[in-house]
This record gives sequence, structure tokens and C-alpha cells, in this order.
Amino acid sequence: MLNHRLCYVIFPIFGFCAGICSGLSTIPPGWGVIAPGFFFGLALAFSWEACATRLAWYQGTAIVIGSTVGFVAAEITSILSYRFFDLGNGMLAGLHYGAVGGYAGGLIVAATLALVIPNFSIARTLLLVPFTGMFFGVIFVFCGIYISDHTPWGHPFDDLVTFPLWQTGVAAVIPFCYGTSRPPTD
Repeated sequence: MLNHRLCYVIFPIFGFCAGICSGLSTIPPGWGVIAPGFFFGLALAFSWEACATRLAWYQGTAIVIGSTVGFVAAEITSILSYRFFDLGNGMLAGLHYGAVGGYAGGLIVAATLALVIPNFSIARTLLLVPFTGMFFGVIFVFCGIYISDHTPWGHPFDDLVTFPLWQTGVAAVIPFCYGTSRPPTD
């Protein structure tokens, strides 16, 4: 049975922990390419288990895979957006790329959750999660650029701040998506 009050606390906490792990994963070369998506998927799967019912092995695996694919898609979408629209290398251009990448990553995570977890409202999930991903994608890039360019800490401190922001923010809206929008399956 779902404990809504617990979900509103558990999801952001696990999202924050995944964000810290994701930020640390950018320190060893090459890990930051897929590890943040993997950690976020684990956080979502464990959050669901902590405040609701046990997931079947394929549901947990699908959430981790979907989140990992979502992160890679966010990276690729941001790069392609940069290549196709060539808005330059300034802050406004970065915010655009962050919004596009955050939306793409959030959309894949949302689609995975809506397909894998019963009783998720498909409409709410496909609206809230991608737009929250887009909003926090902008914050991700703004904070990352600011920390890298205007503070003495630079990298990897920027990732230790930005990943927890995005992953906590997106994880926090997921409990709001729970509620059936499809008939129960028996």
C-alpha cells in the first residue's frame, strides 16, 4: 500500500543521495557518461520500494535502464541542440541546452515510470516530470556555469551541486504523479 506522506519525503531524499553519487561519478574519467542515470534509476526504484510495495525484478530493472537511457538521451539532445541551433557559448545558450536536455531526460524517465508502475497517472506523469526536468535542467546549467566560471572551486564541485539539484527536484514531483488514470487490472 502506498504511504503518500512517506513518499513526499523519501523520493527527494533518495534523489539527493543519487545526486551526490552522480556528482562523485564525474571525477573518474568516463564514469560520468552513464553513471548519473544509473544512480538516479536506483534511487527511484528504492524510493518506490521504501514507500509503496515491492517491485518485481523487471520493474526495478526497467526503471534503472529507463533512467540511464534518459540521462544519455539528455546528453545527446543537449549536444544536438547545440549543433542544430548554434546559439553560441553564452549563459542564455547554455540555459536553452539545459532546458532541452532536462526535458528529454525527464520525458524518458516519465515514460518509463508510466509504463512500468501500475496506478501512475499517465497524463500527470508525462506532464509534470518532463517539465520539472526542463526547469531543473535550466538550474543545472546556470549553477554549473556559475560555479565553474565565477568561483574558485570549479570542477568537480559544480557537479556535486548540480546533480543533486536536478535529481532531487525531479524525484520530488514523482509522488504527485501517483493516482490512477487507467482502469485497474486484475
